Amino acid sequence: MMIRTPRQPVDLAARTKFVRERVVRALVELERVALLKDPIFQSPQDVQFALWIAEREIANALAEMHRSWWSP
Repeated sequence: MMIRTPRQPVDLAARTKFVRERVVRALVELERVALLKDPIFQSPQDVQFALWIAEREIANALAEMHRSWWSP
């Protein structure tokens, strides 16, 4: 029989704020890319970096949600 440890209390307001901030950061990066007229040919490195940052922010938000709401 597997014994689970009790859940630790979590400040959901602070976690929600953290997730919201990460989503806003990702949207800012994606908006910068979307506003470029010809993004790939102007500066492919900058576009790739902005997309990578947006991806990391979303991954961090998902990880925080998982830790806060669904993990034991």
